[in-house]
Amino acid sequence: MKSGVTIEDQLLNNSDYDELQRIQIISNRSDLFKSILIGLLQDTDNDFKSNQAWLGTLNLSGNTTQVKLVVTQEPNAFIDEN
Repeated sequence: MKSGVTIEDQLLNNSDYDELQRIQIISNRSDLFKSILIGLLQDTDNDFKSNQAWLGTLNLSGNTTQVKLVVTQEPNAFIDEN
């Protein structure tokens, strides 16, 4: 590990991208979000390829709507980056 580089920084870095990803920007702005995200990343492995955290439940036009953060290594669960 490079001097001054934390485990969290290593987990949130992807050298395939030249610029910061949204996940890095949000994590840099919120210690709580970063803590939740790091926990999910550390729990995701070959035995548990997907993990999720509840962020809240909203009421949208009379429909109960759950908001969650999902970390997955399952390609069939990936969404378009745009």
